[in-house]
Amino acid sequence: MDISFKTDEGRFNYRVAGIIIHDNKLLIMEDEHSPYYYIPGGQVAMNELSEDAIIKEIREELNAAIKVNRMLWEFQHKQ
Repeated sequence: MDISFKTDEGRFNYRVAGIIIHDNKLLIMEDEHSPYYYIPGGQVAMNELSEDAIIKEIREELNAAIKVNRMLWEFQHKQ
C-alpha cells in the first residue's frame, strides 16, 4: 500500500526520486500526463525504506540496478 492519503487540508503523498548522472548528463523524464519534466521516482509503500523505494522505482521504470549514495534533500509542498 502506497503512503498517500487525503485529509481535510489536502493530500499527503510520500514520493522518492533519484538524481541519475551518466557521462556528465542528468536523466530527466517527461510523459503525456505531465506538463513538466521530472526526475525518475515514485511512491513509497507502507513500511518501506526510502532507499529501497528508489531502488525499486528505478528498476521498474528503467530496468536498471542502482546504488544509492546518499539522501540529498527533503521537499515538502502544500497544495
